[in-house]
Amino acid sequence: MKQLFFLLALTVLTIAACTDPITVGSDILADDRAEVGQVSDLPFTTRVVRDDSLLVFDADANTFLVPTFSFGHLEDEVFGEWTHSAYFTPRLPRTSGAQLTISPEWLSSEAAFVDSIVLIIPIDTAGGFYGPGRDFSARMEQLLEVVDYESDLTTGDERPLTDGNNVLDGPGFSASLSTQPLYDTIYSEANFRDSLPHIRLKFDAQFVDAINQLDSTSFASDSAFTAFFAGVLLEPTEQANGMLTLSPAPRRGLDVAGFYFYYRDPSPSDDASFYRMPLEGFSPLYEKDYTGTLAEELLQPDVDSTTLLVTGEGGLMTAIEFTDLDALQNTLINRAELTFYTADLAGYSREEFPYGEFMALYFRDGNGNLRAIRDWPNGDVRSSDNEFVRRFLGGFVEMENDDVFFRNRLSIHMQGIVTNNFTEPVVYLRSIPVSSDPSRTILRGRGADELPARMDVTFTRVE
Repeated sequence: MKQLFFLLALTVLTIAACTDPITVGSDILADDRAEVGQVSDLPFTTRVVRDDSLLVFDADANTFLVPTFSFGHLEDEVFGEWTHSAYFTPRLPRTSGAQLTISPEWLSSEAAFVDSIVLIIPIDTAGGFYGPGRDFSARMEQLLEVVDYESDLTTGDERPLTDGNNVLDGPGFSASLSTQPLYDTIYSEANFRDSLPHIRLKFDAQFVDAINQLDSTSFASDSAFTAFFAGVLLEPTEQANGMLTLSPAPRRGLDVAGFYFYYRDPSPSDDASFYRMPLEGFSPLYEKDYTGTLAEELLQPDVDSTTLLVTGEGGLMTAIEFTDLDALQNTLINRAELTFYTADLAGYSREEFPYGEFMALYFRDGNGNLRAIRDWPNGDVRSSDNEFVRRFLGGFVEMENDDVFFRNRLSIHMQGIVTNNFTEPVVYLRSIPVSSDPSRTILRGRGADELPARMDVTFTRVE
């Protein structure tokens, strides 16, 4: 009978679309004395918990799993202090065929010299900015050793130490979504053809001088070069009050991120060009300090709060635990959905720090890993390109009578919880995309005086 319940739930899920009790299947189950019902007071608790660190690099697959990530600094009394940094590791350019390393042309001329070096990282225009800040104070320190890309990396892992010396020329950088020429057009007007939104991080004169002292042996292999320059840690310094989403991974066949060495040869015709070192790897580092904040209060054990916080990028999520499922025993669940209304807090500006635009429900599998609930095709919230499925399962920000809310359906997953087939009675509300959305959302919990979180279930009972 449990298998029959599950198959019928799949059928009903594809056609249910209204809020009235659903009678599909009752005629099929007439001999089993089917009873259609609805419950809106299913007991559950809501509490704020820490999200997991995000897996950045999968060593077994040799794959970077986070193509975009944010950089910047935020601090307030609700969500605490967020410091988002990043590591960038260079590699020597190679020929397209035999993959031989390419040495810089300036080494072949005694008169040639490097006069500037910049790290260029494209901006993810889909993510763009979060918060009012557009000017980012920053520092860039050299790594003492290369980042270990033979092991898995997460956003919370420790990275190699730096030498402590800031090699960034200037106090920081400004960022804009406006299209800008990619290459240094001081040298070549022809390079205006390549333009995109990006940030440019210029190295100081001392670092440039050190590069000019290197000979050809330093460019013979990656290991030879990284013995001198293993990469950089880019980190925000003072309060920038904003986040910027960067996109260093190659996209649509375009690979532009990397270290650009601009050089000129005074003889015979003052020729100028550049030498690009692409990125061997990149790794965001997300640090969050909740000391003395509302987030710290809500993270205390067993706090079923009337206020909930949900953030992306390995920050905070809301755990929903169903504490009494007696009302759903011996039922076929036609539809189950959770609704969370947003809340405002005094002194926190929703205009400057907009709420997330999409929420999704997750559960922990047998290995303790967070997975999208079973209602999502293939368990992947982000890649589903079926608009009907996405809209039917919900999670998008909605508004009704000036009330902003998120509504997520979990019919198939809830059936599994009730029949004890594949999961514990806990699901987690997360901000999507988890890896690149720094938005923070304030919600009303189960015990809120007005517009509390609620669970609505429509079912067919079989005895």
